[in-house]
Amino acid sequence: MQELLKSESQLFSKGNLEKVIQRVIFDSVQDMIFLMKVEEGPTFKYAAVNQAVLENTNVPKDCVGKYLHDVLSEEVLETILGNYEKVTKEKVSCSFQDKITLNNGKTIYGESILTPIVDDDDVCQYVISVTRDITVMVEEKIRMDENEQRYRSLFDYNMDAIISLDERGRFLNANPSTQDITGYTEKELLNRSIQSLIYDDDQGYFERIFHRTLSGDKETLTCRIIHKKGMVHYIQMVTVPIVINENITGIYIIARDITERRKNELTIERLAYYDDLTGVMNRTSLIKDLSQAVKKGKKFNQNFALMYLDLDRFKLLNDTMGHNVGDLLLKKVANRILNIVRNSSAVFRQGGDEFIIILRGANHKKSEEVAKKIVESFNKPFLLNRKEVYITSSIGISLFPKDGETENELIQNADTALYQVKQSGKNHYRFYSEEMVKGTPRTLLLETELRKAVLANEFILFYQPQVNIQTNEVESFEALIRWESPEFGFVSPGEFIPLAEETGLIIPIGRWVIHEVCRQLAEWKKEGFPLATIGLNLSTRQFQQADLVEMIEEAIHTHDIDPKYLDIEITEGAMYDAREAVHVLNQLKALGVKVSIDDFGTGYSSLAHLKHFPIDTLKIDKSFIHDLLSDKDSEAIVSTILHMARVLDMDVVAEGVETMEEVQFLKQKKCEKAQGFYYSRPVPAQKVEEIYFQTQS
Repeated sequence: MQELLKSESQLFSKGNLEKVIQRVIFDSVQDMIFLMKVEEGPTFKYAAVNQAVLENTNVPKDCVGKYLHDVLSEEVLETILGNYEKVTKEKVSCSFQDKITLNNGKTIYGESILTPIVDDDDVCQYVISVTRDITVMVEEKIRMDENEQRYRSLFDYNMDAIISLDERGRFLNANPSTQDITGYTEKELLNRSIQSLIYDDDQGYFERIFHRTLSGDKETLTCRIIHKKGMVHYIQMVTVPIVINENITGIYIIARDITERRKNELTIERLAYYDDLTGVMNRTSLIKDLSQAVKKGKKFNQNFALMYLDLDRFKLLNDTMGHNVGDLLLKKVANRILNIVRNSSAVFRQGGDEFIIILRGANHKKSEEVAKKIVESFNKPFLLNRKEVYITSSIGISLFPKDGETENELIQNADTALYQVKQSGKNHYRFYSEEMVKGTPRTLLLETELRKAVLANEFILFYQPQVNIQTNEVESFEALIRWESPEFGFVSPGEFIPLAEETGLIIPIGRWVIHEVCRQLAEWKKEGFPLATIGLNLSTRQFQQADLVEMIEEAIHTHDIDPKYLDIEITEGAMYDAREAVHVLNQLKALGVKVSIDDFGTGYSSLAHLKHFPIDTLKIDKSFIHDLLSDKDSEAIVSTILHMARVLDMDVVAEGVETMEEVQFLKQKKCEKAQGFYYSRPVPAQKVEEIYFQTQS
């Protein structure tokens, strides 16, 4: 700016200043621009301001010719005057931040850059101030800081150790909680060096932090210590200098044992990529690994095969012998598959009784050999609770790149081949071929009917109550979509929702669900019924919609409902991009709706991300509730989630509750709410008020 102004010949003698400013500054930026004339003192007189200043601030239109102290309050002058004087004296630019009250009464955060304009005699004649609104950035930082503080309270139920050390790191004193962490009494620690407790591999790291603190810095670190009994503990520390008479004489350490937190976090993160029941990788891992296989195959011209395996008549076995036997069978099936394919492939549980296998480097011949071994292995019975059980399997196979060059194509074509096996008698395998689609399998017919259903509004919403476990009162509902096709009859959501996701029909279906929930709330309000929060699910594809927030806002305004009665449920997998997820979730929260994480514990999540998400409720996945009383791992996971939610100030809903024993366990653990067949199956809208009033009474 300075060079540009100097380049104008005879700038100050010819009076071209106004022309230069209008061309260079006023016509090119929308920030607030102030041009101040420097006079003796120095004092500062308004020489010009742009339209943004007049439109947004309390600076009067006739400010030109007036001094700063004539226009601004003493409080504002105290904030900015020193910066103007510094720029005038040192003749270098500077920047500062302050709060600005606009003429509409709103206070914003502003960042101002002051630039001196110096004449040929090296005298500062003018100062240009460019002020930009940075409110969004500052408020986002404040929100992130608040979330960080909330996260740090996760283990407030544990008493922190408080320790003071001298400049050499020797214990001066320690509170009783220090013994819980280290195993040593205060007497045993006095005059002992803290370095003697630090794990060898962490010694260098701790020493650097220790010396930085002695230099006056406040530091936070995580390191390992050796307990008196020999165990290794993870400890989180905050180090603060001890200042006496302006001299640093040692440091304070505030420490907490986070060993259990680390174990719990690792457990939850493992659930993001592995199926809890069978131990093989889950669908999240499948999507990631298959994408990598496709990229690697294209780059290095490598073949691989995708096998889609489904158990024959598994539902019959599950219904007749019980879910416990069915779960045991799935575990043994997974182990049998792993023993056959070994290290040459990756095995995933797609869901239910479906498994997907990626055979690396496999051609048609190799794939057929493996498929044949798997099918034949099912000729041997499975021993379940001392009973021999026979079940067969069907396999559909697609080859890369012959049968597809994308993840969706490979899965879809293997599924098509699997359907052909099922139609032709099961207990076999088949490779995909283009002739198969000419037979119009069910999925293609179903897609046609699904498109018709979207146009004809063939869907209906059912509502499942969410009950306060302590009071047994209905507090909220979850909206669940149902479809009865004229062609196929009742179609399970488990069948048509994945198809809707794959074809993109989930977008118009999701829009219908949101409007229908809002319409129903408006109708109940008009009829005088007491309103309760309605939860509705957003799929991953819906969550990634560019106009998601605008669409929800439109539905709220169209039906004139209070947004606090909407609870948007999102799976962990939808939030794999943590930064974008925080942005979208903050926008949803700004609308006034509630936000829940559905099926918590089964997807992509970690405490490091969770602490940044503006979440109201965690919904514990029904798979953990189902195994609650028979599996210690599930019990530990549920207990951990409940404890974590309490300290993060989140509500919890347990899904899939079916027995009194499950309710009693959740009640004992102080879980707030539950839903499931124990309380009620999903019901149509006309029965909601009946159930609601019945439980209230």
